[in-house]
Amino acid sequence: LLCANDEFKSQVWEGLVNAEIDDFFYLSGEGGGIEGLEDEECWEFTLKALGSFGIEGEELLTLFKALVVILLLGNLQFEAGDGDHTTIVSSISSKNLSALAQVLNVPEEDVTTAVTTRKVKTAREEINFGLSVSDAHESCNAFSKEIYYILFEYLVK
Repeated sequence: LLCANDEFKSQVWEGLVNAEIDDFFYLSGEGGGIEGLEDEECWEFTLKALGSFGIEGEELLTLFKALVVILLLGNLQFEAGDGDHTTIVSSISSKNLSALAQVLNVPEEDVTTAVTTRKVKTAREEINFGLSVSDAHESCNAFSKEIYYILFEYLVK
């Protein structure tokens, strides 16, 4: 995806246009690519492979938007909030939070709530409680893995 042309990147998410591999925690340290092929060739190979499964157009964009969501979730960092059992998205992650909300097309507050709280339903009520910093981080990782799993299942069916 990072090897795509700028026009395609901007269709997926404008923030990809100048992005590099080290901009994403989940990719940092990865070599990437296919040995013996240039980045552009890898991208064309990827598009051709996905096209052979009929994944093109809007479906292709949706697939790559899901991958961007995974990458942005991996970039979120957390810190303790003011009250007991409160966690907030760290200010150094504010751009990633905004980008994630943009890609998901939801308000930032909804993303923050989703990654820093847990909802438990009992027989009579729903209870929201705050996650610890480590639990919020693990929740993001688990959500990323679930999205990745769903994408993988979709591609192999």
